[in-house]
Amino acid sequence: MYLQNKSYSLIAMAILLSLYSCYKESNYHNNSSEIFESLTVEIDSSSLSADGESSTKITYKFPAISDPDLTKLLVITSNGKFKESDNDSINVSFSKLDESKEFRFSEITLIASGDTARSIIRTEIMEYFKNETVLFREIAAKSILLTPSKFYVKNDSMDEFSLEVKLLSETGIASIGKNVIINAVPSVGVFKSQSELSNATGEVSFTYLFTDTSYAGTILFTAKTVDVDGDTLVSSAGVEVIE
Repeated sequence: MYLQNKSYSLIAMAILLSLYSCYKESNYHNNSSEIFESLTVEIDSSSLSADGESSTKITYKFPAISDPDLTKLLVITSNGKFKESDNDSINVSFSKLDESKEFRFSEITLIASGDTARSIIRTEIMEYFKNETVLFREIAAKSILLTPSKFYVKNDSMDEFSLEVKLLSETGIASIGKNVIINAVPSVGVFKSQSELSNATGEVSFTYLFTDTSYAGTILFTAKTVDVDGDTLVSSAGVEVIE
C-alpha cells in the first residue's frame, strides 16, 4: 500500500510539473514579434519648451517573462538629444524590475533643442519599430549677449574677425529663428551680413572686416533683437583699434 501511494504521488507530481512547464512555456515571450507587441512606452510630458534645457522622462516596459536577449532597444530622436548618451540615439537594455516584479523597465531622458520642429522618437527592436512624438514649443528671447572674437585690432592692415551673439530665454536658450541685426559705429569696415536668424543653439555669428587703416579708437558694435512683447533687446561691445 505504501509503495502504491508513493507511486500515485510521483505520478501526480509529474503531472503538475508538466502542466506548470506548459504554462510557463506558453506565456514566455521568446520571439521579437511577441516582445514588440508587449512593449509599452510612457512619456511624462508630450510638450517641451524649445530652450535646450527642458526635458522629459521616457519609460520602457516589458513583461518580466520576456526573453532578455530580445529586449534590447535602439532609440533615435529626430530633434533634441538623450541625456544619458549626449546624442540623438541611445541603446536601451533592461535590468530593473518594477515593484510588482511583473515588468522589466528602463528610463531615459529626452532633452529639447532650440529647434521648434517636433521630435519623432523611433524605437527599434529587431526588425520592428514604433514612433512617438514630443512637441517642442517656441520660447521667446529674454536677453541678448554680444561677444567679439577680438577686443583689439591694429590699424596697420585690414583685419577680419567674428562677433558672436547668444539669445537666452528664462529657462535656457531662445528658440530657433529669431532675427538679430548688428551695426558698428563709426563705420570703418563692412559686415558680410548685418541681419541673421538664430540657430538651434540660440546663436548668431557675424563677420566684420576692418578696412579703414587710418582710424584709431573704439568701434562700438551693437546687436538687437525683439522679444515676444515687441520690446527691443540690446547688447553692445567695443573693439579697440590701435596704432
